[in-house]
Amino acid sequence: MFTEKTSKLDALVDDLVGKIQKKEKTYKENRNGIASIMSNPEDCRTDDDKYDLINRIIKIGNQNNPKKILSDIIKNTKDKKVKKKAQALLNSKIISDYFPTFVASIIAQESQFRGTDDAVFTPNGQGMMQLTKVGVNNIFHNPANYDKDFIKRIKKNHQNTDTLFNAIQNNRDADLNMAVGSGLLSGYVKTILQQISNDSTSIPKGINTDEPEVIMQLVARAYNGNGADKKDKKHDDKISTVRDIYGRDVIQRFQRSVPKEANVTRYFEYNPDTKKFVNRRFSS
Repeated sequence: MFTEKTSKLDALVDDLVGKIQKKEKTYKENRNGIASIMSNPEDCRTDDDKYDLINRIIKIGNQNNPKKILSDIIKNTKDKKVKKKAQALLNSKIISDYFPTFVASIIAQESQFRGTDDAVFTPNGQGMMQLTKVGVNNIFHNPANYDKDFIKRIKKNHQNTDTLFNAIQNNRDADLNMAVGSGLLSGYVKTILQQISNDSTSIPKGINTDEPEVIMQLVARAYNGNGADKKDKKHDDKISTVRDIYGRDVIQRFQRSVPKEANVTRYFEYNPDTKKFVNRRFSS
């Protein structure tokens, strides 16, 4: 009997040690990935303590991971196509391990990690993740698109769009900004899957959405949402749109910043010459 109990205890300890080691490994990989983004002066212009900021991004990114949203979709949707894509996302290391680095890739694009500078508080966007009132309003008007715990945390101190947006504008709280922004990103995961289910015209024709990273590129594209014309430096300054260049640049930055085991192999982009979207593969 004693030997049996000892064996069970040993198994529990081994399991716990394994989980701790995995968390430590994932933390280090996110830390290193975000640090590599910050090492590029075009992506990082903050004077804040970078090590402290990295830890906060990892903590907040993990807290607002879309795992629960995906689990609910898998449980409740009758659309087999969407269920399969949601399961692939949930199983992917992009979501299970490296969501904080994805959040950091968005932050680099939006503010270059500046959280309190006057330059990142403008009518077009507020703070670290350049939040808008439209995005904040969506949280209160479409709460079913978001994780219940996220909604509960937000509503604990902010009862409506105005009180939350005023806090974002006036308090310059980078952690609140990142919490709302990363929560919005998780909500966009559900939005994109709904659009795929509905064959929405919001998803450009020809894009292969079978790979999780392609769906996350669509999430980044939706997070910006600006359809205005913009010169694309990667296509000799030919005209694309803000959101299409943005989504591609976010997923490419993310791909450069995570280990190969993340299996980020594909992306899409708009070709200004053919005026069509094309599926691409990252070079190995």
